[in-house]
Amino acid sequence: MTTSYLDLIHNGALLLAMAFLFDLGLERRQISQRRVWQIFVGLLLGGFGIVLMLTPWVLSPGIFFDTRSVLLGIAGLFFGTIPTLVTMGILAVFRILQGGAGAPMGVSVILVTGAMGILWRRWRHGPLDTLTWRELYLFGWALHIAMLLCTFTLPLQTALSILAAITPPVLLIYPVGTMALGLLMVNRLRRQRIAQDLQRSDVRLRSLVEILQKPVESMQEFLDFALDQALRLTGSKIGYIYLYSEEQQEFVLNTWSKDVMDVCEVVEPQTCCELKETGIWGEAVRQRRAIILNDFQSSHPLKKGFPEGHVKLLKFMTLPVFSADQIVAVVGVANKEEDYDESDVLQLTLLMDGVWKVTQHKRAEEALRASEEQKNAIMQNLPSAIIHIMDREFRYVSNFGEGLQKAHLTNEMLVGKTIFEVLGTELGEAMAGYYRQVLEGETIHFEGSFEGQDYLIHAAPLRDEHGNINQILALSLNVTENTQTTRQLQAANAELQRLFKESNDLRLALLSVVEDQRLAQEKVQRLNRELEQRVRERTAQLEAANKELEAFAYSVSHDLRASLRALDGFSSGLLRDYQDRLDAQGQHYLMRIQGATRRMGQLIEDLLHLSRITRREMKRERVDLSQIARQIAENLAEQNPQRQVEFEIAPDLLVWADASLMTIVLENLLSNAFKFTSRCERAWIQFGVDGQPDEDVYFIRDNGAGFDMAYADKLFIPFQRLHSEQEFPGTGIGLATVNRIITRHGGRIWPESELNRGTTFHFTLGGEKE
Repeated sequence: MTTSYLDLIHNGALLLAMAFLFDLGLERRQISQRRVWQIFVGLLLGGFGIVLMLTPWVLSPGIFFDTRSVLLGIAGLFFGTIPTLVTMGILAVFRILQGGAGAPMGVSVILVTGAMGILWRRWRHGPLDTLTWRELYLFGWALHIAMLLCTFTLPLQTALSILAAITPPVLLIYPVGTMALGLLMVNRLRRQRIAQDLQRSDVRLRSLVEILQKPVESMQEFLDFALDQALRLTGSKIGYIYLYSEEQQEFVLNTWSKDVMDVCEVVEPQTCCELKETGIWGEAVRQRRAIILNDFQSSHPLKKGFPEGHVKLLKFMTLPVFSADQIVAVVGVANKEEDYDESDVLQLTLLMDGVWKVTQHKRAEEALRASEEQKNAIMQNLPSAIIHIMDREFRYVSNFGEGLQKAHLTNEMLVGKTIFEVLGTELGEAMAGYYRQVLEGETIHFEGSFEGQDYLIHAAPLRDEHGNINQILALSLNVTENTQTTRQLQAANAELQRLFKESNDLRLALLSVVEDQRLAQEKVQRLNRELEQRVRERTAQLEAANKELEAFAYSVSHDLRASLRALDGFSSGLLRDYQDRLDAQGQHYLMRIQGATRRMGQLIEDLLHLSRITRREMKRERVDLSQIARQIAENLAEQNPQRQVEFEIAPDLLVWADASLMTIVLENLLSNAFKFTSRCERAWIQFGVDGQPDEDVYFIRDNGAGFDMAYADKLFIPFQRLHSEQEFPGTGIGLATVNRIITRHGGRIWPESELNRGTTFHFTLGGEKE
């Protein structure tokens, strides 16, 4: 009996070991839905079962046991109906050919356990990769209780004696074996799911890059392109984007699939509707979350039907787009080949969040450009004037014009203050009376005085995108000189009329007045010419800035597209030459694609990292650089156990800096030192400080590959590298990131190096010494 128990344990161990090998063999292949492949898998599993049946636990002549029940249950659960039925047929025939008194029981065990696996797969809700060890253990118990019940196909006395002998080992070992084999398959499915999620993330990143690089002339064209990317990302056939107003609870159709209108037969499509009128697709707003219907044709209490001629929907997913906790849009996609899941929700949410941020940025750019054009037009045509923009509470929002200086005012002095605070209560109330007429929609003209200056004021309403008056535009023309000139002319004319009667000699006074007027006109013309020259200078400065911005955008897009072209080229080769098979050459292409994808992902991540470091707010605090460096050194040692590197880290290096940014600095510098000492037999890395009278100078020194100092000026330029990718991998972003962080701290960084003799990076952090 002891030998039989050992045979049973050996049988279970063989099953787990061969299952592990089988799992590795299928690691790079997905189970195809084609029946030819499913039958092949069934034949493979049948042969595998025969191997197991050749090492049985022999209870008595003609009655023996093995782990075929485990194999069949797992096959039904993970491989599906057709492979399991093929396996059941093969093993049933083989058991009949083996003969013996236990043949009926053996065949019944094969049929029952295989059927239980198939039914468990059909009745279970949720993907198989969410199976837990408890559920698999429970499945193993149910499977082998059913197997024990199959002993009653034998004579009763024989069945009872067999149950007394096999029940303890079967219920002790077989459920554990079922659980172990099931966990191997679950792990395989989880790896496949992770690979699919990574692929979707890659598609989302490419979509975002294409969206950012897409040259568009209008917001409508931009959102049309974004919807196409959303359909590609989710594998959907059709989709839409509705803009939504939480204040009015109203949807406005903005974008829909180009393919929809070809098959849609709705006579008058509704492009604007209220939330209360919507059915299932409005639930994304009401529940403020994604809604998925993978069987859209089935009845649902929230569905309100379709207008006649609407496109047929099979699967449907809709989700809200948020901006500052407010729903601003709703995107919907439909008719994906496979079911929508939470991964689709996550990827589409991230994509649309990025799209909306770009949309807001483009709108802000358009508004700013329009505002600047308006301002420049006014400034060019109205010299010596003051332009005020006020809100409905008569609070100054923006102020500009050459007249500000003459009035001894600046924009900063006025912004945020009301007219009552600037002009005083009496004058402010008088001006408010005029401006209230503007808020009623009138355009008015009136005169006013401020600080001894006379002004002719033109005031008009400004409206928002909905046509509501939200601001006041006031143009104040300084007419002090004109008023004074008019008064002087009036007085001179009166005097001339009085003196004309007395003597013709007084006519010279009138000529003097005319000459003064001529000089005043020449002065105005000179001021006009000076203003025009200033405008031309400012226009030239703006054009130069725009050219620099265009050059920067071209450089960034060019570098990003290089990796994308590599990915596309290798993918095209794989699809064109190895679509139906995957031989050694195909595997080579696959590895090339994976390498290019990793480099692209790392490059994009580094670029985003660099951008975030530039924008994020610094939070200075006391930071222990020694502790951070020791933690980084421990991580490097754990990740590279084959390396023997001696770290020498000075203790108690305390600084007043941003902790997270300094962690990034030390990670980059220590990782570089670790990388460039990889070819040293006895590698060492030092981190310490050289005390100076004015400031502390920190250093990280290694005995690695080093470099020629003639190229030191390229170190901190993004994407500039002094070693090839084959020698030492990297993206060329790390040291640029370090340089920006050190600069933000008010410090500086510089290298000292000698080829094949190691490198030392010195840096300071500015401020007083700790």
